[in-house]
Amino acid sequence: MRIQEIKIFNYKTTVDFEFNCFKNGLNVFIGTNNVGKSNILEALNAFFNRDYIHDNEISRFLNHQKYNTYGYPVIAIDFDDSTYGMLYAHFQQNKEKKGLDKRILAQNTNLTDTLKDHTPKFIYLSRTNNLKQTIQSLVEMISFENQMYSKLLTNANQFMSEIFDSTYKLYFDYRNLDDTHIRLIDEFNDDDRLENKSSGTQMAALISLLLSIGLNDNSPNGFIVAIDEPETSLHIGSQKKLFRLLKELSKKHQVIITTHSVVFIDKAHDESIFLVKRDRLGRTDYHLKEHKKENWKSLREIIGTTISDSLLLGEYNIVVEGRTEQLLFPTMIEILARENLLKLDTSMCNFISAEGSAKIESFMSILKDKIELPLCLFLDNDGAGLNTKKKLDKTNKFRGDLIITPERQGFQESEIEDFLDDTLLYNCINEYYKRQIKDYTPLEETQLKELRNNLKFNEFKKGVEGKIASIYEEANEDLNKVAFSLLIKEQLKSSSQFQDLISIFKDVEKYFLRK
Repeated sequence: MRIQEIKIFNYKTTVDFEFNCFKNGLNVFIGTNNVGKSNILEALNAFFNRDYIHDNEISRFLNHQKYNTYGYPVIAIDFDDSTYGMLYAHFQQNKEKKGLDKRILAQNTNLTDTLKDHTPKFIYLSRTNNLKQTIQSLVEMISFENQMYSKLLTNANQFMSEIFDSTYKLYFDYRNLDDTHIRLIDEFNDDDRLENKSSGTQMAALISLLLSIGLNDNSPNGFIVAIDEPETSLHIGSQKKLFRLLKELSKKHQVIITTHSVVFIDKAHDESIFLVKRDRLGRTDYHLKEHKKENWKSLREIIGTTISDSLLLGEYNIVVEGRTEQLLFPTMIEILARENLLKLDTSMCNFISAEGSAKIESFMSILKDKIELPLCLFLDNDGAGLNTKKKLDKTNKFRGDLIITPERQGFQESEIEDFLDDTLLYNCINEYYKRQIKDYTPLEETQLKELRNNLKFNEFKKGVEGKIASIYEEANEDLNKVAFSLLIKEQLKSSSQFQDLISIFKDVEKYFLRK
């Protein structure tokens, strides 16, 4: 089971928070400090795992600052496979004791005592969460039957070793099942309880165990993992490895994280990244688009990184002319890896847009002053691109870097869009204008082919815009390249849609992976 929608009313800063954009796999909440990212996860944890909440968890916002009609916290969740629809957790004052007791209602049915029968397990990992409680939740998910237990620990220890590039051994001290401990033997042969290790080691150990459990879990409702800032106390290299493991876990289970680290931003799946912010009254809210504008500029500001910081995160730095390549290349490389045509991992790649060919020479010069790692540069195969390549080839600073100007057979000049399958290109053009123009009638393939005429995309685009202007005089005929690129990205499913780029990406891989 996966979460599809949540409603959080009157819990801390989440006063009127409604969110229905969850993905089945990985979900990433980003935002500056103190906007309420952690409050979202804490509210979910209260729904699944707590019998009551404390008085200080009630929202301090006044009645005129909220829209909902409740006078107490309410947390509601709708799952993709639930017979009851939306389940509501009401947290109301108990006159006999401090705090607010939980009552679960759905379709006028009280499910308080049977909630676990109707929902997946929910594991919440946080620096502030009770480690003992988390360990007990894991114990409840583990079979201590010898063969399965041995397999689970073997896998978990492999994941730990992968994260830290060292030998770690996890095991359970389960002599008392009511007070089970996780112990860890580190590379120095120090055997100690997990709670005595650093917060980064604790987080990595718990995630390693979760991944191992997840890969072997066949329970009917499955489980959901929520992690508050998984990067905590981890070196950049360990963060990268941990993110790869989380992506693996998300293939089978829903994973929800909050983060301040660009390492945990999946460039190939930015549709699963959600910006959390405060509205004008100070309530926690979210935005789906804002951080994706301006070459991810606002994202860097949100999580407090500069271009120098981001360059440290890419083992393989790929510079491109503009936003189209920056948006499409991660998805293309991921498709090629999925089809076993490439070994490159997009999480190891840093895609940097120079925002146009006119700026590339000075942009590259600044980059080379910042880093000593090799660069791969993609240029359009046109007059400006070829002229830039000629200048860079003559400069000693760029010797050893891979500079590519892809040529499309049959075209005098070409840019990245020209390497897309014509059917994909034509379908996306019609879909773009269908979304922009009311009562739009799709252009016929023969009309588009006539306009195409082996022209580079920018010239073809002008022809299409002229055609649209002649038919729909009052419409905005401009084809926005960023919006169009996002539409193409949605439709990219197979390498057959960009067949002529496969050999070029293989050259890039060969360059970066050379010994």
